[in-house]
Amino acid sequence: MLTLKRHALPKLSSQNAASIFGFFLLYFISAFCFTRLVSPKYEILFSLSTFALYCSSLLLNSDETAWIKKSLIVTGSLSALLYLSAMAAGGEASEILRTQLFVNDNVLASFLVATVLVAASLWKESKIIYTIISAILILALWMSQSTLAIVSLGVVSISILNGKKLKWIFVTLIFAVGSVMLFKSPWLIDSFSNRIHWWKTSIELIKLAPWFGHGPGSFEFARTFAHEQGTAHSVFAHSFPLQTAAEIGIPGFLFLAVWITLTISTMTDRHVLASVFALILHGMFDFTLNLHGIFILLVILLALGQSRPVYDPQRP
Repeated sequence: MLTLKRHALPKLSSQNAASIFGFFLLYFISAFCFTRLVSPKYEILFSLSTFALYCSSLLLNSDETAWIKKSLIVTGSLSALLYLSAMAAGGEASEILRTQLFVNDNVLASFLVATVLVAASLWKESKIIYTIISAILILALWMSQSTLAIVSLGVVSISILNGKKLKWIFVTLIFAVGSVMLFKSPWLIDSFSNRIHWWKTSIELIKLAPWFGHGPGSFEFARTFAHEQGTAHSVFAHSFPLQTAAEIGIPGFLFLAVWITLTISTMTDRHVLASVFALILHGMFDFTLNLHGIFILLVILLALGQSRPVYDPQRP
């Protein structure tokens, strides 16, 4: 039988608890009082379930968190192999049409970057296994043609690489690969112009309802209030901060940002921390964190990166 031991649980600071309370208070106000476009029940169920998952992850001991991290590495590696197999069977992601095998390519790329950074913890256990896994993940990442994912990997890798020379060599290589991907991309100009268009729409929505937003999950419908022009319509703002502020208001987003910042400040696992930074960096300029699956991954990693004593079954 699993017995929870109080001494094994990471502590939740008063500032952290206050930011969580403030976020949910404003989230519920936005959902129940300002949502006229969509039903809030699904978003509320998701937010409460995600918070419950975060609290549950905090209860895991050191052995269990290690098992979860290895499960993530295995899942990411299998996803990469499936993606590469589908490419070999005829999928295309490099010419004109952008494939969406399994999931959107940007979403898969974000997941792969998070996985390869967590997998760096395997280096001390087995350099051969780590090299094989990293090669599979990075190859799939290259095939996904996600420049933002590549750049986020390069920036965040600085925090986990040992040796100044090695850092600069790796970062230079990553940025070189990202530059090649960027300028070979047939949708380069559209990608920039469309994002600027969506960000302007988000800012207009924020101006219309700065305090409580238009309701959780409402961006797809609320964008019509901003008198959106052109044909580049999207259900996402392609920026997690802007879309969140537009949906639940600036104060609600700030409470969420404070909670994430405070949680990051207490993380001790540098590989998981690097993975969290990569997800956030990518999500600032893309829609990845606005998808429930990637946001759940972020929340789990925030919990797994907390310091906790080594599990001792004999300890009372």
